[in-house]
Amino acid sequence: MEEGPLSSPGEAGVGPAPRPVAAISAVILAAGLSSRMQGPVKLLLDICGEPMIRRTARNVLGCHPVETVLVTGHASEQVEAAVSGLPLRCVRNPDYAAGQQSSVQAGVKALARHCEGVIIVLGDQPLVTPAHFRSLIEAFSAQPEGAIVIPCHEGRRGNPVLFSACHIPSIIGGNLNVGCRRLIERLPEKVYRMASDIPSFTLDCDTAEDYSNILAMSRQEAGR
Repeated sequence: MEEGPLSSPGEAGVGPAPRPVAAISAVILAAGLSSRMQGPVKLLLDICGEPMIRRTARNVLGCHPVETVLVTGHASEQVEAAVSGLPLRCVRNPDYAAGQQSSVQAGVKALARHCEGVIIVLGDQPLVTPAHFRSLIEAFSAQPEGAIVIPCHEGRRGNPVLFSACHIPSIIGGNLNVGCRRLIERLPEKVYRMASDIPSFTLDCDTAEDYSNILAMSRQEAGR
């Protein structure tokens, strides 16, 4: 599978007509312990007037997924209250303490509608906008069947990860971990690294310092 930067929309060129944009379902991971935050539930921290998880969920919904499932675990009632009224479905992962992969499996297993791909979104990435999600979906739509698309910024692997629906049985069965850092080495023929100049793909919120940086960036964006 070809790897490299995507052509920008403004580049001229003649080629085959683009494939239609794929129908994507979304799984938002919101079950973590926030242990490195040393106190607060990070997903409930304020981002320009709303909880972080609500900002992330609204951004996901802005790219119009076929279906959106939000997986909760730690502080589930508070997290679910924070997204109240949004057109998504909350699923609780009783094994959330076992790690992120258990939440990925719970969310993917809960999907009920037909789709061509599934995007796994970290709940603590509120700076990934609907436009950023659309760029990832467009990259996925241009790849062959079975693709796994990972955004990369300045050589760093980012999130979210978008994978073909044909991998759903392997993920539910525990045979494929899309969060694995060795995924690119294990499945080079399936993985497309989408080179991007968007730093938001590599920014999440694990520590108080991360939160300060994200808050400053979100305020800067709001002030434009």
